[in-house]
Amino acid sequence: MTTAPTVRAEPILARRMPFDIPRDAAKAALLVNHMYPGPAVEAFENDTIAVTVVNKMLSTEAIIHWHGIHNVDTPWNDGVRGISQGPISPGANYTYKFLAYPPGTAYWHAHYNAMESDKGLKGPIVIKSRSDPHTGMYDEEMVVAMADEWQNPEVCLKVDGALPGNPVCAEVDKISYNGQWGNGTSDYPWPTINVDSGKCYRMRWIGMTGQTQNLQMSIAGHNSTIVAYDGTDVQPLTVSQFNLHAGERVDAVLCADQPPGD
Repeated sequence: MTTAPTVRAEPILARRMPFDIPRDAAKAALLVNHMYPGPAVEAFENDTIAVTVVNKMLSTEAIIHWHGIHNVDTPWNDGVRGISQGPISPGANYTYKFLAYPPGTAYWHAHYNAMESDKGLKGPIVIKSRSDPHTGMYDEEMVVAMADEWQNPEVCLKVDGALPGNPVCAEVDKISYNGQWGNGTSDYPWPTINVDSGKCYRMRWIGMTGQTQNLQMSIAGHNSTIVAYDGTDVQPLTVSQFNLHAGERVDAVLCADQPPGD
């Protein structure tokens, strides 16, 4: 993958043709609306969400699971192949329609097989509460989607947990956040998340990982105050580090109250 294949980065980097990208920085990927991660789904609690999925893959079926959404009264839209829904065939489309509940941070991902999600068919869901008990703790909010990456998931992730010795490659090759990766070189600088001095941010961390089961998250020189876990409000807890397991979501308030730096 490039440093910022589908989003604006600082410094701004030109998109490249596949044959111009060094092999060790490339990734076989699937995109939704030309984006990775895919577009965010945002709503207020108890709104109705309607998302039309058009499968433009040539020969592979698709299905989308809404991870963290309860699908009250609409279990057929939960997106589990062969249990709650049949897959969407190539060239076909299906409209998911469900209640925006519960409030909190969630995410959507392909549920046909591991490779589709690990190639990029995933994105954030933010359901805003109409009475957020923590609103006075922060000025702005942002989503930080963590993902594990392989050059070619089809080689490394044979049958997602079904066979001993799987995966056949290392548990993780690279880690990206919000679709960005870097190695500190001029061609691929470390990606950054910019904050304004003095502001507090509700950071919606999402563990969009497949094979990597746990990431240990910390921000240099700062504490974070956890206010919600897997979409459920909790009594605020200030920590210097927290675990982010596969599929988990942690809402933590970060105040940029230290001297600027990286």
